[in-house]
Amino acid sequence: MAAQEAGVSNIIIDPGMGFYYGNLVDPLTQVRHQTKVILNSFRLRELGFPICQALPYEVAQVTAVSNAMRLLSAT
Repeated sequence: MAAQEAGVSNIIIDPGMGFYYGNLVDPLTQVRHQTKVILNSFRLRELGFPICQALPYEVAQVTAVSNAMRLLSAT
């Protein structure tokens, strides 16, 4: 890679989950997109560098609500 040739030795790949999503105004659409990125980020492994996987707030929020609804319906 060009970065390594330039002397950069510590490289971490960040899929960019925290970037602006102005084109995805619907929260559910945004969560679906972020989920697809997370599920497909394994493909970046072949580059040979660590991958930064931070769970976006929206995905964590939807997961928490989904889990709460499931628990409430079980009682």
